[in-house]
Amino acid sequence: MSFPDSELPLISVAVATFNRADTLRRALVCVTQLEASGFSIEAVVIDNGSTDHTRDTVASLARECSFPIRYFYESRPGLPFARNRAVSEASGQWIAFFDDDQLTDPRWLTTLFQTAQREKVLCVGGSRTLLIEVDQEVELTDYCRSLLGEIYATESTDYHALNLPCTGNVLIHTSLFETWGKFDESVLDGGEDSDFFNRVLYGGVRCVYDPNASVQHIISPNRLVPEYLKLIAFRHGRHVCRRDLRHRGRVVTFASAAARILWVGISTRCKIALAFMAARSNEIVSQSCKWRRACGYLSYALQNPVTQQEVSARVMHRDQ
Repeated sequence: MSFPDSELPLISVAVATFNRADTLRRALVCVTQLEASGFSIEAVVIDNGSTDHTRDTVASLARECSFPIRYFYESRPGLPFARNRAVSEASGQWIAFFDDDQLTDPRWLTTLFQTAQREKVLCVGGSRTLLIEVDQEVELTDYCRSLLGEIYATESTDYHALNLPCTGNVLIHTSLFETWGKFDESVLDGGEDSDFFNRVLYGGVRCVYDPNASVQHIISPNRLVPEYLKLIAFRHGRHVCRRDLRHRGRVVTFASAAARILWVGISTRCKIALAFMAARSNEIVSQSCKWRRACGYLSYALQNPVTQQEVSARVMHRDQ
């Protein structure tokens, strides 16, 4: 695939949102302050059924911004619908996805674009650190931090099946959607981005990670409770199993599910016992999450494909 040549390309910064007007304002303030070096910018905000003051928030910032901020209401609940609406409404040759609960510095978009130009690739992602907004100090294991979306590798590298971009921090040329399709709208459990990037990577497209393109992910107190972390782990196990079923086949996937349950079950129980004796509550939560991830993998493997959409629809479509 040839690298697109454009004199001054337009980048559409896509932000999907749902009932987060206050954090959305903080995110969009960062977007309005983005530098543009060698490209122009527009922002596309997709309101995925909000009942708060999201529309007014976008309108007030749009009046003050030096580039267009366009607002669209998407009534179908679910991130794949919101993200696909952003792809459809975007005017740019490139789309940069940015979450409504993130912050970044003015150089973020320029860094992504310059890396794409330098590496001659159609997809570039960046790093993400956690901004935990609670009064007391919180101790999380690296595994739990990764569940909350932290991406902290310090070296540039190519993405692969075990290390995917995330739609909170990625620049994608629109030709990838034309070639590999948009986000799967039957995937309503939060794994629509992993599904898309797996398609792209298995198709032989090179995607690059640049740690210098960094964002901060705002973590509210309700995301730090063990029940929430276990839910994320369970969902992640299902995402991985979905990938394996599509790309490795049922036999290999079922063998992997059995091995995960056996090995992870033994390993986590031993480590939980040791953590309990050492009074390390954060390690107990971490090991419990690893077990829930294995359970999520098994649940997807055992599930009848006919009922997959029904079950996905029952899982919450948006992290609150």
